[in-house]
Amino acid sequence: MGTKVERFEWLGLVCILVLALGLRLIQLNSGLWYDEIVTLVNYVRLPTADLLTTYSSLNNHILFSLLAKVSVTCFGESPWALRLPAVLFGVGSVAATWWLGRQVVSRGESLLAAPSSLARPTTSGSHRTLAATRDSSWLHWSRRRFSSRG
Repeated sequence: MGTKVERFEWLGLVCILVLALGLRLIQLNSGLWYDEIVTLVNYVRLPTADLLTTYSSLNNHILFSLLAKVSVTCFGESPWALRLPAVLFGVGSVAATWWLGRQVVSRGESLLAAPSSLARPTTSGSHRTLAATRDSSWLHWSRRRFSSRG
């Protein structure tokens, strides 16, 4: 728990992360779903100041909308560009699950926990962003909690 990461563990984690990325890239550029269209039209296309201050719907997850705006601005308006932040946060949440597990359980258990986040029912990009943020929060909380025990 929290010890040096061995080579086999890095290899296992890399394989899991490649799988996570591969699964998220499948049909990345397929047609947009209704909630993605709403996010694009009602928020991502807004000027940044308006995006940050518009709360007309629960569909405006501000962090995701802001990151999607950056992605669409950099790469052009396309389904894959709109979904890119979700892909990155989705893969990041798998890594965060492993890291959190690494802090509180054994190496093997943390490697088994990481792929469990592949099956999370978070279909929209904003929900993946929230899941990754939640994982990071748990990580920081657990590190403080367990490190304070001495």
